[in-house]
Amino acid sequence: MVCFFGYPETERTGLVNQVRKFCTHLLEENIHEEYEIHIRPGSFEIEFDHITIGEPDPVSIKLIMLNISQSVALNYYSKQTAKLLENIQNYTLQLEKYGNFRIGWMKLKMFIGKALTIKNRIANNLYIFDTPPIAWDNEYLNKIDRGMKKEFDLQGRTRNIHDDIKIITENLDLFTNFVFHRRSTYLEWIVILLIFIEVMNILIGRLF
Repeated sequence: MVCFFGYPETERTGLVNQVRKFCTHLLEENIHEEYEIHIRPGSFEIEFDHITIGEPDPVSIKLIMLNISQSVALNYYSKQTAKLLENIQNYTLQLEKYGNFRIGWMKLKMFIGKALTIKNRIANNLYIFDTPPIAWDNEYLNKIDRGMKKEFDLQGRTRNIHDDIKIITENLDLFTNFVFHRRSTYLEWIVILLIFIEVMNILIGRLF
């Protein structure tokens, strides 16, 4: 995640390209959001597309940029969970229609890993429910942080993602049990077949 304040687009592109050299697991899609910061002495106002503050001090700007970045990150995680839910729904529809569904053990594990990765990254990298350290002992900064969290609905969106992940993991648990049962059934039939072959070999050996 890269956030800029006061940089023209040409310079932003160059800086992003420099940062990309040190990144791993780059995203193919470009998710971005623009938010205006207005400076008006003695004013404080937060709207859905801009914030008005009295002074452009670096700490306030940093806190605003942090909340905007978290909003963009939540947009990304929302899209990822939506894709997972769509895939899960396809399998549940197969189960409803045919009483069975086709999913490989490896693909199932990848689904589980994707859901856990989203959940862990949100918990480790975002300050959605906690006040950032820079705003702990400053009433003005705390006001900015709480106001932007409310305006962007960061906590509500995070809860929605966690609810989606919970639904996904519950479905994946069901799928895992189903796949395990199917694999164990295959193994039982293989064992039965091997026993049958062994018995037939013994009978044939005694008869001939």
